[in-house]
Order: sequence, then C-alpha cells, then structure tokens
Amino acid sequence: MEENKVKYSTRELSELLNVKMPTLYKWEKDFNLTVPRHKNGERFYIEKDKLIFEKIKTLRDKKFSIQNIKEYLIKDLDSMDQEETAQNNMPIQYLNGEEIKELLISNMQGAMKEIACTFQEELKRTKEELRQEVRDEIRKEFEREQNQRETENQKLIDYILKTREEDKKKGFWARLFVK
Repeated sequence: MEENKVKYSTRELSELLNVKMPTLYKWEKDFNLTVPRHKNGERFYIEKDKLIFEKIKTLRDKKFSIQNIKEYLIKDLDSMDQEETAQNNMPIQYLNGEEIKELLISNMQGAMKEIACTFQEELKRTKEELRQEVRDEIRKEFEREQNQRETENQKLIDYILKTREEDKKKGFWARLFVK
C-alpha cells in the first residue's frame, strides 16, 4: 500500500517512460485503462499505473500487437490483483490510518465502477427495449393505416364498378344525355 502514495502527473510519467503524452492517452483507450483524476480533472498515475505503462512500452518496443499486449496485461493484472487482495485482506489492526484510508478509497472506487458498469448495462438494455417498443408501435400504426387505405380503396373500386354496372343498364341515349 505504501507504493500507491507516489503520484505522477501525465507529463512526469511521459518523461519517465520517454513517450509523448498523447501516447499515454492512446494506451489508456487501447487497453481500457482507468486512470484516476484529481478534482480539477487532471490525470494522476500511481506506482501500479506506472508499472502497467512500463510493461506496455516494453512490449510495444518489442513490436507486440495491441491484442497480444491486452492478453498479456489481463494475465498480469490478475496476478497483481491477487497480490493486492492479499494485502487488502490483512487484519485491519496492522494497518495505519493512511493505509486504511487508501483501502477505503480503493474499495469505494471499485464499488463505484461496478455500479457505473451496472448502470450502463441497464441503460443499454432499457434503450434497446425502448427502441423495440417504438419500432413495434410504428409498425402497428403503419399496418393500421395500410388497412384503412385498402378498405377505402376497396370502397372506391366497389363504387366505380357499381356505377359502371348502372351505366350499362341505362340505354345509349340515357347515358349520352345525363341529367
């Protein structure tokens, strides 16, 4: 837990790794990394983040593909998480105030991420359900209007046929001199 106290700005980390700042942003996006931010919105990186970016840089320098690096990171992050879990499971009486604070913040951030993911999934599902409902309503309205037009057209056809039949029944002169 002591290692997480060191914080690096984006500029500091980019200088340490000898990469440009936009490269760090791109790696965050490419590898779905969540970097904490200060209240003013600036990113900061802790030691764990630095280690992850160092691994990415090393693998990119060795010409590894993004997909291969993702697979490597997944395995590596799992082992890092297991170590962290072991540290987090340490009895609380062995932790100092700052470590307890960091543990609480870490747990709260994890819970908030989980809630945000759940919310996003629920939002996606609700959005899709709403889209489907709207599609169904539009389809039903279209079918109703189509049926109404067909009924009206059939009435017109029937009227025309009836009028023609009546005209046929009238004599030639009656049709010629219609009142």
